[in-house]
Amino acid sequence: DILDWKTSRTFFYWRLRRLLLEDLVKKKIHNANPELTDGQIQAMLRRWFVEVEGTVKAYVWDNNKDLVEWLEKQLTEEDGVRSVIEENIKYISRDYVLKQIR
Repeated sequence: DILDWKTSRTFFYWRLRRLLLEDLVKKKIHNANPELTDGQIQAMLRRWFVEVEGTVKAYVWDNNKDLVEWLEKQLTEEDGVRSVIEENIKYISRDYVLKQIR
């Protein structure tokens, strides 16, 4: 895509926020299972997004602002609402520990 100069600041603002949040989540996943590659983690993150939002909204993955809002919502637990990301990281960690024991 060609970036319009007038909207470039907004674009880069949301792009940077997205990359920072993705990096934060990737580090949490990598801490849970150091054997996972960056590509595997990225694919997992996208799959979790599609599982939560549905395939109809899969196109939102390419929208930096919408994805930032989704990631922030997932990273801040609300009363009684479990984060899909945190739940999956817990399962990844458990599976990794079980694999190490065997």
